[in-house]
Amino acid sequence: MVDEGAEEATVRKVAEAVTGTAPAYGSRAIAESSRVAPVPDGYRLRTWSRGGVTRVIVAAPDGSPAARGQIGPPGATAVVDRAETSPAHRRRGLGTLVMRNLTRAALARGAEAGVPGGTPDGRAPYGSPGWRVDAPLTSAKYLIRRRLGYLPQEFGVFRSYTVREFLSYAAWLREMPGGRIPEAVAGAAEAVGLQDRLGHRLRTLSGGMKQRVGIAQAIVNSPTLLLLDEPTAGLDPQQRSDFHSLVRRRGRTACVVVSTHLMEDVEGACDDVTVLSRGRVAFHGPLDALDAAGGYAAVVAA
Repeated sequence: MVDEGAEEATVRKVAEAVTGTAPAYGSRAIAESSRVAPVPDGYRLRTWSRGGVTRVIVAAPDGSPAARGQIGPPGATAVVDRAETSPAHRRRGLGTLVMRNLTRAALARGAEAGVPGGTPDGRAPYGSPGWRVDAPLTSAKYLIRRRLGYLPQEFGVFRSYTVREFLSYAAWLREMPGGRIPEAVAGAAEAVGLQDRLGHRLRTLSGGMKQRVGIAQAIVNSPTLLLLDEPTAGLDPQQRSDFHSLVRRRGRTACVVVSTHLMEDVEGACDDVTVLSRGRVAFHGPLDALDAAGGYAAVVAA
């Protein structure tokens, strides 16, 4: 039998340590709401599931994200991520809309109880379904999201968004305070040479520019761990050189991991290299040690 009082106290303690605030938490069983929250005029609701996680996003009339939330229920207990509403779109019932859709998805998967994952300014609408969440998992997820930057080899974008809207959305997803987002977006865009493209729609950009947008979204939150998979794909020689300089600068304050098949990317940007061959580590060490071992081809053939 779970001691709900002790569990709730643990959740509160972790939340205060991570956020510096004291969100309100409840411990009621999840129940289907008899009312269906309407989508406000001009807004669009999108719900989808992948890998066991259900996400809900409410888009504003201009296409920018207005509210969001997600869940990933293991077994019969739902794990809920914090639902948030953008400051410019509060007091429109969007938080309630998100949480009721998350509740419906959780019930469909057999979830029974929960703690609300609401922010202090959204206690009532986010707390109404009565979620419970595992405290250590919540802590780890928030910390990782805030400190991690990631660019996959292939990444999707909302084609109707402008560069500014997309980077703002990426910053918001990584828990950045709203007041810091404009400056962070401007800095990330300038770092990849897109400061004059912030108002352009993503669908109008070339492949190389979209790749630079991908790099910008990976660094917009000034991560302490930056993971980049084939980051120079589609970049011209000058853009590759600029990327190498960017990685070296970021490497002064963060751990940057670059996955690539191009040795010029390694030589231009990295201090240490790990060579993987047929599922094993064929070499790990500084670049000069790789040269002393005969180079990439030699260690792969060994």
